[in-house]
Amino acid sequence: MREHRNGPGAKRRAFHEEEVDAEGSWAISYGDMVTLLLTFFILFFNVNQKATTESRKLQTALLAELGAKASDASHDYGKQEPHLNVGPVVDSASIDEATMKSWGGVPHEVGSRILIEFPAVSFFDFGKTKVTKEGEVSLHRFVDHYIRYAGGNNLVIKAFTDDVKVDREKSIREGRKYEDNLELSALRAVAAMRVLQHAGIPLNRMRISGNGEMDREIRKLASAEPRVGKSKGNPLSRKVVLVVEPVVPEVPHLEKEKS
Repeated sequence: MREHRNGPGAKRRAFHEEEVDAEGSWAISYGDMVTLLLTFFILFFNVNQKATTESRKLQTALLAELGAKASDASHDYGKQEPHLNVGPVVDSASIDEATMKSWGGVPHEVGSRILIEFPAVSFFDFGKTKVTKEGEVSLHRFVDHYIRYAGGNNLVIKAFTDDVKVDREKSIREGRKYEDNLELSALRAVAAMRVLQHAGIPLNRMRISGNGEMDREIRKLASAEPRVGKSKGNPLSRKVVLVVEPVVPEVPHLEKEKS
Protein backbone atom coordinates (compact mmCIF):
# COMPACT_ATOMS: atom_id res chain seq x y z
CA MET A 1 0.00 0.00 0.00
CA ARG A 2 2.79 2.39 0.82
CA GLU A 3 4.50 1.66 -2.49
CA HIS A 4 1.22 2.24 -4.33
CA ARG A 5 0.88 5.73 -2.83
CA ASN A 6 4.40 6.57 -3.84
CA GLY A 7 4.02 5.20 -7.39
CA PRO A 8 3.52 6.94 -10.74
CA GLY A 9 -0.12 7.75 -9.95
CA ALA A 10 0.89 9.72 -6.88
CA LYS A 11 3.38 11.73 -8.93
CA ARG A 12 0.69 12.57 -11.48
CA ARG A 13 -1.65 13.72 -8.70
CA ALA A 14 1.07 15.88 -7.15
CA PHE A 15 1.85 17.45 -10.53
CA HIS A 16 -1.85 18.12 -11.10
CA GLU A 17 -2.22 19.81 -7.69
CA GLU A 18 0.83 22.02 -8.31
CA GLU A 19 -0.59 23.02 -11.70
CA VAL A 20 -3.91 24.01 -10.12
CA ASP A 21 -2.16 26.04 -7.44
CA ALA A 22 -0.13 27.89 -10.05
CA GLU A 23 -3.21 28.76 -12.07
CA GLY A 24 -5.04 29.86 -8.94
CA SER A 25 -2.21 32.19 -7.89
CA TRP A 26 -2.10 33.74 -11.38
CA ALA A 27 -5.87 34.32 -11.35
CA ILE A 28 -5.73 36.09 -8.00
CA SER A 29 -2.92 38.39 -9.18
CA TYR A 30 -4.87 39.29 -12.33
CA GLY A 31 -7.95 40.08 -10.27
CA ASP A 32 -5.96 42.35 -7.99
CA MET A 33 -4.55 44.18 -11.02
CA VAL A 34 -8.03 44.76 -12.47
CA THR A 35 -9.26 46.04 -9.10
CA LEU A 36 -6.35 48.49 -8.86
CA LEU A 37 -6.99 49.76 -12.39
CA LEU A 38 -10.68 50.31 -11.68
CA THR A 39 -9.81 52.14 -8.46
CA PHE A 40 -7.38 54.39 -10.34
CA PHE A 41 -9.93 55.34 -13.00
CA ILE A 42 -12.62 56.05 -10.41
CA LEU A 43 -10.26 58.34 -8.48
CA PHE A 44 -9.04 60.00 -11.68
CA PHE A 45 -12.51 60.92 -12.94
CA ASN A 46 -13.70 62.02 -9.50
CA VAL A 47 -10.69 64.32 -9.02
CA ASN A 48 -10.97 65.67 -12.57
CA GLN A 49 -14.71 66.37 -12.22
CA LYS A 50 -14.19 68.06 -8.87
CA ALA A 51 -11.40 70.25 -10.29
CA THR A 52 -13.59 71.24 -13.24
CA THR A 53 -16.49 72.14 -10.93
CA GLU A 54 -14.29 74.22 -8.65
CA SER A 55 -12.72 76.02 -11.62
CA ARG A 56 -16.18 76.81 -12.99
CA LYS A 57 -17.25 78.25 -9.63
CA LEU A 58 -14.18 80.49 -9.53
CA GLN A 59 -14.83 81.68 -13.08
CA THR A 60 -18.45 82.56 -12.25
CA ALA A 61 -17.37 84.44 -9.14
CA LEU A 62 -14.70 86.35 -11.06
CA LEU A 63 -17.15 87.34 -13.80
CA ALA A 64 -19.53 88.62 -11.15
CA GLU A 65 -16.71 90.58 -9.52
CA LEU A 66 -15.78 92.14 -12.86
CA GLY A 67 -19.36 93.20 -13.43
CA ALA A 68 -20.71 90.57 -15.83
CA LYS A 69 -23.05 87.63 -15.39
CA ALA A 70 -21.56 84.31 -16.44
CA SER A 71 -23.46 82.66 -19.28
CA ASP A 72 -24.21 78.96 -19.28
CA ALA A 73 -21.18 77.82 -21.25
CA SER A 74 -20.72 74.40 -19.65
CA HIS A 75 -21.05 72.75 -23.07
CA ASP A 76 -17.90 74.43 -24.36
CA TYR A 77 -15.98 74.52 -21.09
CA GLY A 78 -12.27 74.12 -21.68
CA LYS A 79 -12.41 74.51 -25.45
CA GLN A 80 -9.28 75.86 -27.05
CA GLU A 81 -9.35 79.58 -27.74
CA PRO A 82 -8.52 80.62 -31.31
CA HIS A 83 -6.14 83.54 -31.77
CA LEU A 84 -8.07 86.17 -29.85
CA ASN A 85 -11.39 84.90 -31.15
CA VAL A 86 -13.49 86.17 -28.27
CA GLY A 87 -16.42 83.89 -29.06
CA PRO A 88 -19.77 84.69 -27.45
CA VAL A 89 -19.76 88.15 -25.92
CA VAL A 90 -21.51 88.73 -22.63
CA ASP A 91 -24.69 90.75 -23.15
CA SER A 92 -23.91 94.39 -22.40
CA ALA A 93 -27.25 94.70 -20.61
CA SER A 94 -26.00 92.25 -17.96
CA ILE A 95 -23.03 94.48 -17.08
CA ASP A 96 -23.57 96.93 -14.28
CA GLU A 97 -23.01 100.47 -15.64
CA ALA A 98 -21.58 101.76 -12.37
CA THR A 99 -19.06 98.93 -12.31
CA MET A 100 -18.16 99.56 -15.94
CA LYS A 101 -17.59 103.25 -15.28
CA SER A 102 -15.44 102.69 -12.20
CA TRP A 103 -13.49 99.77 -13.61
CA GLY A 104 -13.04 100.62 -17.29
CA GLY A 105 -12.82 97.05 -18.56
CA VAL A 106 -15.30 94.79 -20.34
CA PRO A 107 -15.21 91.04 -19.59
CA HIS A 108 -16.08 88.39 -22.19
CA GLU A 109 -16.55 84.73 -21.31
CA VAL A 110 -14.78 82.40 -23.76
CA GLY A 111 -15.12 78.78 -22.69
CA SER A 112 -13.02 78.40 -19.54
CA ARG A 113 -11.31 81.76 -20.12
CA ILE A 114 -12.27 85.36 -19.45
CA LEU A 115 -11.07 88.02 -21.90
CA ILE A 116 -10.93 91.61 -20.66
CA GLU A 117 -10.60 94.56 -23.03
CA PHE A 118 -10.63 98.30 -22.42
CA PRO A 119 -12.61 100.03 -25.22
CA ALA A 120 -11.89 103.66 -24.35
CA VAL A 121 -8.30 103.40 -23.13
CA SER A 122 -5.11 104.14 -25.07
CA PHE A 123 -2.31 102.31 -23.29
CA PHE A 124 0.68 103.74 -25.18
CA ASP A 125 1.73 106.91 -26.96
CA PHE A 126 2.87 106.62 -30.56
CA GLY A 127 6.09 104.60 -30.83
CA LYS A 128 6.46 104.38 -27.03
CA THR A 129 6.70 101.38 -24.72
CA LYS A 130 5.83 103.11 -21.45
CA VAL A 131 2.24 102.62 -20.27
CA THR A 132 0.22 105.84 -20.28
CA LYS A 133 -1.29 107.26 -17.12
CA GLU A 134 -4.81 106.24 -18.11
CA GLY A 135 -3.48 102.77 -18.94
CA GLU A 136 -1.92 102.43 -15.49
CA VAL A 137 -5.14 103.55 -13.82
CA SER A 138 -7.16 100.95 -15.77
CA LEU A 139 -4.74 98.14 -14.93
CA HIS A 140 -4.74 99.07 -11.24
CA ARG A 141 -8.54 99.08 -11.19
CA PHE A 142 -8.54 95.65 -12.77
CA VAL A 143 -6.14 94.35 -10.10
CA ASP A 144 -8.43 95.64 -7.34
CA HIS A 145 -11.11 93.23 -8.57
CA TYR A 146 -8.87 90.40 -9.73
CA ILE A 147 -6.27 90.09 -6.96
CA ARG A 148 -8.29 87.64 -4.84
CA TYR A 149 -8.44 85.23 -7.78
CA ALA A 150 -4.80 85.57 -8.84
CA GLY A 151 -3.69 82.43 -7.00
CA GLY A 152 -5.96 80.11 -8.99
CA ASN A 153 -5.56 81.66 -12.43
CA ASN A 154 -2.92 82.66 -14.95
CA LEU A 155 -3.09 86.11 -16.51
CA VAL A 156 -2.02 86.49 -20.15
CA ILE A 157 -1.10 90.02 -21.26
CA LYS A 158 -1.59 90.59 -25.00
CA ALA A 159 -0.25 93.89 -26.35
CA PHE A 160 -0.82 95.49 -29.76
CA THR A 161 0.38 98.35 -31.94
CA ASP A 162 -1.54 100.54 -34.37
CA ASP A 163 -1.29 99.99 -38.13
CA VAL A 164 1.58 102.43 -38.69
CA LYS A 165 4.62 100.41 -39.74
CA VAL A 166 7.79 100.83 -37.71
CA ASP A 167 10.59 102.38 -39.76
CA ARG A 168 13.29 99.74 -39.27
CA GLU A 169 16.17 101.84 -40.59
CA LYS A 170 15.18 104.77 -38.39
CA SER A 171 14.89 102.48 -35.37
CA ILE A 172 18.39 101.12 -35.96
CA ARG A 173 19.77 104.61 -36.55
CA GLU A 174 18.24 105.97 -33.34
CA GLY A 175 19.23 102.91 -31.31
CA ARG A 176 15.69 101.83 -30.42
CA LYS A 177 15.09 98.46 -28.78
CA TYR A 178 12.63 97.40 -31.48
CA GLU A 179 12.85 97.11 -35.25
CA ASP A 180 9.27 96.20 -36.20
CA ASN A 181 5.70 96.22 -34.86
CA LEU A 182 5.99 92.73 -33.39
CA GLU A 183 8.99 93.66 -31.24
CA LEU A 184 7.29 96.91 -30.22
CA SER A 185 4.19 95.03 -29.07
CA ALA A 186 6.33 92.54 -27.12
CA LEU A 187 8.05 95.36 -25.22
CA ARG A 188 4.65 96.90 -24.50
CA ALA A 189 3.44 93.58 -23.07
CA VAL A 190 6.45 93.53 -20.74
CA ALA A 191 5.72 97.11 -19.63
CA ALA A 192 2.08 96.24 -18.85
CA MET A 193 3.22 93.13 -16.97
CA ARG A 194 5.48 95.25 -14.75
CA VAL A 195 2.58 97.55 -13.90
CA LEU A 196 0.47 94.54 -12.91
CA GLN A 197 3.37 93.05 -10.94
CA HIS A 198 3.87 96.24 -8.95
CA ALA A 199 0.12 96.29 -8.31
CA GLY A 200 0.35 92.88 -6.62
CA ILE A 201 -0.07 90.15 -9.26
CA PRO A 202 2.56 87.39 -8.78
CA LEU A 203 5.05 87.25 -11.63
CA ASN A 204 4.76 83.45 -11.88
CA ARG A 205 1.04 83.84 -12.58
CA MET A 206 1.53 86.01 -15.68
CA ARG A 207 2.52 85.40 -19.29
CA ILE A 208 3.08 87.93 -22.05
CA SER A 209 2.26 87.93 -25.74
CA GLY A 210 3.34 90.51 -28.30
CA ASN A 211 0.82 90.40 -31.15
CA GLY A 212 2.04 93.11 -33.50
CA GLU A 213 -0.60 95.18 -35.27
CA MET A 214 -4.18 94.98 -34.07
CA ASP A 215 -6.24 93.45 -36.88
CA ARG A 216 -9.62 94.77 -37.98
CA GLU A 217 -11.74 92.26 -36.08
CA ILE A 218 -10.00 92.97 -32.79
CA ARG A 219 -10.16 96.71 -33.48
CA LYS A 220 -13.95 96.46 -33.88
CA LEU A 221 -14.15 94.91 -30.43
CA ALA A 222 -11.60 97.14 -28.72
CA SER A 223 -12.72 100.52 -30.06
CA ALA A 224 -15.62 101.51 -32.26
CA GLU A 225 -14.17 104.79 -33.51
CA PRO A 226 -10.62 106.19 -33.57
CA ARG A 227 -9.86 109.22 -31.46
CA VAL A 228 -9.64 112.54 -33.24
CA GLY A 229 -6.24 114.12 -32.75
CA LYS A 230 -2.84 114.90 -34.19
CA SER A 231 -1.31 111.56 -33.14
CA LYS A 232 -0.34 109.14 -35.90
CA GLY A 233 -2.39 105.99 -36.15
CA ASN A 234 -5.32 105.11 -33.93
CA PRO A 235 -4.44 105.55 -30.24
CA LEU A 236 -7.13 103.04 -29.27
CA SER A 237 -5.36 100.37 -31.31
CA ARG A 238 -2.34 100.62 -29.03
CA LYS A 239 -4.02 98.23 -26.65
CA VAL A 240 -3.52 95.79 -23.84
CA VAL A 241 -5.97 92.88 -23.73
CA LEU A 242 -6.00 90.55 -20.71
CA VAL A 243 -6.96 86.87 -20.72
CA VAL A 244 -7.67 85.03 -17.46
CA GLU A 245 -6.97 81.29 -17.69
CA PRO A 246 -7.71 78.82 -14.86
CA VAL A 247 -4.77 76.89 -13.48
CA VAL A 248 -5.24 73.19 -14.28
CA PRO A 249 -4.56 71.18 -11.09
CA GLU A 250 -2.33 68.14 -11.28
CA VAL A 251 -4.01 64.76 -10.69
CA PRO A 252 -2.27 62.98 -7.78
CA HIS A 253 -0.63 59.70 -8.80
CA LEU A 254 -1.36 56.49 -6.96
CA GLU A 255 2.20 55.21 -6.85
CA LYS A 256 3.80 55.01 -3.44
CA GLU A 257 6.85 57.11 -2.85
CA LYS A 258 10.03 55.15 -2.73
CA SER A 259 11.68 55.18 0.65
